[in-house]
Amino acid sequence: MPFHVGSDLIREIDEAHRERRGRVRDGHLPAAGQGDHAGAEGLDALSEQGLKHGALLGVAWACLSRTWGQWRWIGRYFGHEKRIGPISGSLNTVGKGVRMRNENGWRPSKIDWQPDGSWRIRSTGVGAGSLLTATLQQAALIPLVRRHVRGDVADIGAGEAPFYGGYRDQALSIVCVDWGQSLHDVGRHSDHLADLNVALPLDSESVDAALMSSVLEHIAEPKRLLSEVARVLRTGGALVLEVPFLYWLHEEPHDYHRYTCHALKHMAEQAGLEVEALEAYGHAPAVLVDIQSKLAITLIDGAVGRAPRRVRGVMRRVGHGVVRLYQRLALAAFNLPWVRRALQGSRLQASFPLGYVAVLRRKAAA
Repeated sequence: MPFHVGSDLIREIDEAHRERRGRVRDGHLPAAGQGDHAGAEGLDALSEQGLKHGALLGVAWACLSRTWGQWRWIGRYFGHEKRIGPISGSLNTVGKGVRMRNENGWRPSKIDWQPDGSWRIRSTGVGAGSLLTATLQQAALIPLVRRHVRGDVADIGAGEAPFYGGYRDQALSIVCVDWGQSLHDVGRHSDHLADLNVALPLDSESVDAALMSSVLEHIAEPKRLLSEVARVLRTGGALVLEVPFLYWLHEEPHDYHRYTCHALKHMAEQAGLEVEALEAYGHAPAVLVDIQSKLAITLIDGAVGRAPRRVRGVMRRVGHGVVRLYQRLALAAFNLPWVRRALQGSRLQASFPLGYVAVLRRKAAA
């Protein structure tokens, strides 16, 4: 447990080391002393050095954690794990009547859902520079998904349906809608491929809940989409929404907007949706860590591209592992009780959010 801090970094270096050994054994790379003596020894030295550094980081933080008495808490946050209440049934069962296209082929993508009610951000499901943002984002969003996404559900901009594990046990039916030219694997689970800037291919008043996470910033006509969501919701139905704010450009060229809380309120009112909840996630220190992490990944990937081919894999794994470790340490620091109390609801959060989560409910007809 105390050595979990550096475990991902150590594991990535060790996997790269074993991969190269296997390639040597299979004859795909020359072994040391067979034309690549210096390169092989340099790779071995780099791997051993990375292992030592990772172990030293683990030992150092273990000592600090013993001093602070945060053993269970540290283990939970370095694993990006949160407990948010029980799930009815296991992940191998589906609520009565739930249907999703290619349901048996669904696999966790961004989030690992645990039968005991916890979840974890998958390191392979988010970019190495986005681990902190993804964790804070889901910590704010998942409780709203569990509370409000139920009944007949429309997952809009669903992609690989990463939240399916969070709402499937409380859904009566599920329809997934996405854009056919999305960068995500939308063909596997989408019932409808449509331009979300136009009309949704759903009947009026046909769903009890809709979910949109990191979708609205990619919509050139967001007001029209919100009006369409209001149309397909039944009276009293809820839209659970998440949007980034202080976040880098992504999925270009289809990255059009960043919304303040005031813009979200205004657009919701125009669409006939009532703001039931609107909360910021993240804060100024988290924004700084996110920017530093993404800048580091950009510089690392640039250096890797210029490096000799035989060391690129190890360089990338070591560099990305260090950046992930930095974000885990930041998450642990942000969750210290006194730090959390100081940041929650402060000006550092209100003026510098990473993004917002909201529950928008369709009003009854006047």
